[in-house]
Amino acid sequence: MLTIINKSSVERAQTKSCFKGEIKMTVTPIRDRILVKPADAETKTAGGLFIPDTASEGPVRGTVIKTGGGRVSEDGTVVALVISEGDDIMYIKGAGQPVQVDNKDHIILTEDQILAIVE
Repeated sequence: MLTIINKSSVERAQTKSCFKGEIKMTVTPIRDRILVKPADAETKTAGGLFIPDTASEGPVRGTVIKTGGGRVSEDGTVVALVISEGDDIMYIKGAGQPVQVDNKDHIILTEDQILAIVE
């Protein structure tokens, strides 16, 4: 009995085993979507008291990682975003879609969900 092995399938199997689940992923938001890395929440007050996650209220802060091309207006023109990559922002708590990029938590927001740019 003669067995023929497809060389390309062997190469693919070897390539998959080399990565072992650590494949880098590139995420590019579309239109008015923005990829944000949330900032770590403060867990301690100035007086030394610990704050539980459920007690924090108000807007949340983060850093813009990538932005889409802009919002499409009713007449079909593309309106550029006010936000740019690297901006520190405040956004509405609970807004957006949580995603994981390279095993790190991120959020995809629309420009309307962003409250302010922090300088």
